[in-house]
Amino acid sequence: MTTIKRWLASLVCGVFIFTAAVCSAATMSVQVKSSPLRAGPSFLAKKTGEVHYGDRLEVLETKNSWAKVKGTDLAGWIHNSALSEKKIELTAGTRDVASTADAGDVALAGQGFNAEVEEEFRKNSELNYQAVDLIQTYGIGDREKIAFIRDGGLSGAEVLK
Repeated sequence: MTTIKRWLASLVCGVFIFTAAVCSAATMSVQVKSSPLRAGPSFLAKKTGEVHYGDRLEVLETKNSWAKVKGTDLAGWIHNSALSEKKIELTAGTRDVASTADAGDVALAGQGFNAEVEEEFRKNSELNYQAVDLIQTYGIGDREKIAFIRDGGLSGAEVLK
């Protein structure tokens, strides 16, 4: 088996395990700085709202790598990679911050906490925000995504309606 085939097999297994975890969890936390909710299980589906790091969402159903979720005043589809089973609390100076958000969580979430919480995290010398700062400068809009899919002749390129 080639290295690429092994890597792909590992990736497929990882997605399967993560999807199984999402299916069994009733409530999940958003583990990224922010993520759009969408009308359907696709990165190109119409945006219906936005959720932020630490928001708690009830999982209503799953489809492939997507979860249909409901928050306090919004609902929609979100990719599983933006969710975590871990309950995330963001109150500066409390025990909850230290026990629920580790260095990996902070790297995934990026910055964007309120100033007080962000200052508490910056005091930890193990955290490196340079990569996060760089990644936050990148952005690709829906039009560019659709053009990439069409130009590349990729399948499953449903168009925004």
